[in-house]
Amino acid sequence: TEASAQPTGPLSYDVVPPATDSIPLFLLAACDAATDGDPLRASRLALRELEAATGLAYFDLDAATHTLRWSAPLSDLLAAESATDSVALDAFLGFVHADEREPLRAAMTQALRDGTGLAASFRVAASGGTPIELRARGSTVDGVSGRRLVCVLEDVSTYASAVRDAERRATRDPLTGLGNRHYFRERAEVALRIARAKRRRMAVVFMDVDRFKRVNDSLGHRAGDTLLETLARRLHSRLRSSDIVCREPDTAVVSRLGGDECPVLLTEVQDDEATARALSRVLEAVAAPLSLEGQSLAVTMSAGVAVYPDDGDDVDTLLQRADTALYQAKAKGGNAYQFFSPRMEHQVRRRLVMEARLREALERGTLALHYQPRVDF
Repeated sequence: TEASAQPTGPLSYDVVPPATDSIPLFLLAACDAATDGDPLRASRLALRELEAATGLAYFDLDAATHTLRWSAPLSDLLAAESATDSVALDAFLGFVHADEREPLRAAMTQALRDGTGLAASFRVAASGGTPIELRARGSTVDGVSGRRLVCVLEDVSTYASAVRDAERRATRDPLTGLGNRHYFRERAEVALRIARAKRRRMAVVFMDVDRFKRVNDSLGHRAGDTLLETLARRLHSRLRSSDIVCREPDTAVVSRLGGDECPVLLTEVQDDEATARALSRVLEAVAAPLSLEGQSLAVTMSAGVAVYPDDGDDVDTLLQRADTALYQAKAKGGNAYQFFSPRMEHQVRRRLVMEARLREALERGTLALHYQPRVDF
């Protein structure tokens, strides 16, 4: 069975069935014949041949002594000062990022104990001082002298960086660095499952900038972008690390010049009073004067709040009702927050029905103007 691993974060590893594709089969067969069928000696000879031909970085770890033999290319990559090609496992792990050291040790130990293969991605301190990401793939080999874990290593830093950049572009707004719609929905679904399982409350808040179009029209879109960046920082400064702030782009404008809506996910809220206090802090921070294009401005935001489980038990319903509450907050003049209540939906439906009937009347020409006389006595 083929072993494989993809870098999925700072560290990823799997204990997998033994892999033989880390070393080409034809080379293993040739070395096996040259070493009288001893698999361990054959693996070492094959690795030395590959090292000489390609500069291959590899190591093999002794199960009994936890002594690690490494190739010259790997030693050079790590700028190791050891004069020999054999070091203690702890010495090798000393080059591994501190957060990943013990998980990697555990994965290697398990592979040796169970006689399985290993596929791992981890960061190390390279000779230039810049951390690089390595991918290790290997198998355990049982020989006359005991069991060893033999792994080849590949520098996947460029690939891993490209993956992270792609993930960032897919989930982050390029202007403000806030999460986008996809990121918010993903996190909201996870938070909702946790809240449901632990019977906790959470709030979805829809915020947008009051009279944002006026800023764009009077100072230009560049000033509007600068304003959004400033407000994003202020939002983050007043929320907990567990709370999620995203930016809703204007889907009608590909360049996102008009997107000023920010959904906020407040996790583990105790009650409406605690949510109100948090929003008051946010609105106060946002309203602090700022300088834009040489002018001092006081910009405000409004917020609508929907709470799980009172106002809905799925993300779409909570977003819709937070948006409805936002409309009510803005109708009051802005710089305010409003919690959702069922009567709001009734008011919105009445307004939609009235607007639809007025449009229909205009199209049919059934509107008539009547004058009310005014009489003075």
